[in-house]
Amino acid sequence: MVDTFGSVLPHVADDYEIIIVNDGSKDRTREIADRLVKEDQKVRAVHHEENQGYGAAVRSGINACTKEYLFFTDGDGQFDVSQLSDLVPLLSGYDGVIGFRLNRQDPWVRKLNAWAWNRLVRLMFGLKVRDIDKVFENVELEFSGAMISWFFQG
Repeated sequence: MVDTFGSVLPHVADDYEIIIVNDGSKDRTREIADRLVKEDQKVRAVHHEENQGYGAAVRSGINACTKEYLFFTDGDGQFDVSQLSDLVPLLSGYDGVIGFRLNRQDPWVRKLNAWAWNRLVRLMFGLKVRDIDKVFENVELEFSGAMISWFFQG
């Protein structure tokens, strides 16, 4: 993912950073992340000593950001990072742009769960978006679990 971002980001931004969040991985993630930081001044790493969950990892990554805009994604490669070049022109006149997966590569249970949550949030808050991953300025992120993508408190 770092190599992919490193090849895409220079085409969409002059000033960027790549932040790796290691959420207490027991494998060589810390070692690899630290090596990547030493190899590239645009790469930074945030390490959790113990696994704190998806929401805590997202929150730590967002809190570590120093640039005007941010893009976050999981490290499993489900998103085509090269499509950032399609999103950047849409920022003109908007506070943010939300992308979504056209062909979600998850088990059917996760797809059903995501569909149900998206419908519930649309119904409760009147939001007409496909994916509820939003980050607003001056928002304090409270959740540590996977539902951080849906719940923000400001």
